[in-house]
Amino acid sequence: MQSPSVSRFTALLSSAVLILICSAAIKTAAAESDLFPVPDVIKNNVAFWIRIYTEVSLQEGLLHDRDYPQVVYEKIPNGDRTGKKLGELIDQRRKIYVNAIAAVRDSAPAKWGATEKHVAELFKLAPEGAIVGAEERIRHQGGQRERFRLGLIRSTMYLDTISAILKKNGVPDELKYLPHVESSFDAEAYSKVGAAGLWQFMRSTGRLYMKVDYMFDERRDPIISTNAAAKFLKANYDMLGAWPLAITAYNHGPNGIRGAVEKLGTRDIAVILQKHESASFRFASKNFYSCFVAVLQITEKPDKYFKDIKYYPKFSATGIKLPFAMRPDALCKALGINEDDFKALNPSLRPVVFSQKKPIPAGYNVNVPSSISAETAVAALNRTPLPMRTTPKEAAEAVETEGYYTIVSGDNLAGIAKRLGVQMSDLAAVNNITNSSKIQVGQVLLIPSGNAGAGWGATITASKPAPKAGAADTAKALAVASASKPISTAKAGAADTVKAVPIDTAKTVAASKSASMAVSFNTAGTISIDTAKKVPIIADTAKMIAGVPAEPVKPTGPVLLNNLRVTIKQPSFERTAATTPVVSTQPQPISIQPVSTTQPAPIQPISTQPVASTPPVSIPPVSTQPISTTPPVSTPQAIAAPTAPIDTATAKPTKINPKVKPDPDPTFNADVYDLGMTVAPGGSSVRVRVTVDESIGRFAEWMRVNISDIRTANNIAENEALQLGAFISIPIKSSTNIKRFEVNRLQYHLAIEEDFFANFHVTDFEQRSVKSGMNLWRICREAQIPMWLLKKYNRGVNFYAMQPGNTIWIPKVSAKDGTASAGNELDPAVSEAEEAEGQ
Repeated sequence: MQSPSVSRFTALLSSAVLILICSAAIKTAAAESDLFPVPDVIKNNVAFWIRIYTEVSLQEGLLHDRDYPQVVYEKIPNGDRTGKKLGELIDQRRKIYVNAIAAVRDSAPAKWGATEKHVAELFKLAPEGAIVGAEERIRHQGGQRERFRLGLIRSTMYLDTISAILKKNGVPDELKYLPHVESSFDAEAYSKVGAAGLWQFMRSTGRLYMKVDYMFDERRDPIISTNAAAKFLKANYDMLGAWPLAITAYNHGPNGIRGAVEKLGTRDIAVILQKHESASFRFASKNFYSCFVAVLQITEKPDKYFKDIKYYPKFSATGIKLPFAMRPDALCKALGINEDDFKALNPSLRPVVFSQKKPIPAGYNVNVPSSISAETAVAALNRTPLPMRTTPKEAAEAVETEGYYTIVSGDNLAGIAKRLGVQMSDLAAVNNITNSSKIQVGQVLLIPSGNAGAGWGATITASKPAPKAGAADTAKALAVASASKPISTAKAGAADTVKAVPIDTAKTVAASKSASMAVSFNTAGTISIDTAKKVPIIADTAKMIAGVPAEPVKPTGPVLLNNLRVTIKQPSFERTAATTPVVSTQPQPISIQPVSTTQPAPIQPISTQPVASTPPVSIPPVSTQPISTTPPVSTPQAIAAPTAPIDTATAKPTKINPKVKPDPDPTFNADVYDLGMTVAPGGSSVRVRVTVDESIGRFAEWMRVNISDIRTANNIAENEALQLGAFISIPIKSSTNIKRFEVNRLQYHLAIEEDFFANFHVTDFEQRSVKSGMNLWRICREAQIPMWLLKKYNRGVNFYAMQPGNTIWIPKVSAKDGTASAGNELDPAVSEAEEAEGQ
């Protein structure tokens, strides 16, 4: 038995230990809360966003003060108004408050009406003097309540997996809720300015961590993109030293926030939000951290704001690494699965993989339903007959032989088909051309593969006399062809001028290497430069250039033509096949084991079966979900004979009158972009003109050279961004790379337009006169549209030298599913300005 004194000592010691433990726990909690402080300067903003997320419907919006969001003038019901009609309503209501603000500021209270008194009361909530300039700060913010609720419902599919990935990368767990701000946990979300996926990565930022090209877009894969987001956020934190800044940089860009830190000499988010000024640091960037804090407060007690939420269960899928290249249809047949289900399980595969039956490279990670084990899947694939498999040679040729044709004046579909040696019905079907379609000059057609046309393997411009180039024009055509066997075509019609063009088929390339096509430049005096057109010309092809049928070129070596562009498709991304399959069993609870960054996002339809334990990853449901906010992607149909006769009318140049409202035709037209190039004598470099959405980083990637090489060749400083419309020279390390450059560049712009028009359509246009001081970037930012879209519908305007008074048409864009697909109408991760700055 202990003595009383010992008992008292033991009690005191226990109390002291308990106090220390509690103190440590409080200290730890405080340290965790210190990661995401809520300074006074943003408390009103946080409250505003909580209201937007939980109280204001998608059919409503708040008219409020941009800098003092506690000043909310009124809630505006949209009714059935959208687009222009909604904009007119907002403008009407805004004018009422513009007049009321002026009356409150400039007249005596005795003269105030009800609206003026209302405004005066509102500004009692703001700092003294805030009413000065208030009429310039009136802003409309649409509600998000239904979208946020959907985000809560969907979030449970991903949260456990996201937590594991964030933990692996040393990122605070609270950041798993950031997709509420970005996409409302919609893995298929696509914004008007081109941000995609759960984490809304822009292309240029996404490609730093993922594959983003014409065949693959891993931004759409929830698991791969989560790994990328974790790395990006951690890199931001390592640079900036504070999580509020790292989160703000996720939207605004790390270089921009680092500049603010260096300029103001502080890492205090409150000081930066109050004092930092720049053309791009505006409402979206200033409110991004407030949005995140609002989300944290809502998700802490979601039942407080939303009742009767039925959360989606976690899903799983089996991940396998393909033992050999295989077309998606053959793969699905071998495993006995539905192609639509496979497509939903593998969102990183772009529509072209399915519509054109592109071989998925050997070693690429794909997901199959979790009911199929990895061993079973690999065994089934290994049992497939050889004709169902794609050999390395066939995979390389599939990449190399597909091509594109650019329509010129005088073309018709029948003539084009004859020239290419393909069936007109195949050409029409693969390009979604129906009897109601009208082909246009500049329109780019995909040449059907798997038939005689596959031999072209090229981007082709017909043999027509080139129009005179204007100041903004560059060479429209460049050819890099290898002479081997001439490809015969049927006799051409009146519009056809080329009977045979020699093309060298691609040499066999191992599947583990990037596809290539041997090409060298003949520099022994055969290349000259037309000083009028700045286009490489071969003396022996003068007749072809003039539109005279040419004799077959002898197979003596590759040549350059100014009327024919021959390129290979972008090489597939080959991976080393796993020696053992990725083992996956039936669904089980989430494991916190690190998730591979190359593992595509598993997606699977909702099952009525009970969820078993330990799924490898959490995955989204397929498109058969009862709740969906994203329309199915529109893709070309498989080649088949059209159901109606095809219009064979001759293509004529579009007459463009800047004062006439443009046609909202979504057809891709090469004339929107300056895709021509000029090869320097000797073939040491090419000269191109910078068009919209292009950067030094992209040029370097497409040509496979270093960014520093391009900067050196053009005397561009380290932090200097490219100017739109500027001409630059790009060094050529390998003559083969020029073909890759051309097709990579074309497919980059193709992919942007295809993704946009799969999710949005242009509903109307607003005519506007360019004012002094306005530029293309600012116009697009205010209109919340990408630059290429503005240029597409204003082809009669010289965007490289816009003048005050120029008439431009602002496209009005609406989501095809009836709702905006961006999470909260803020700019996506990393602004366009920051992307250019970071190159």
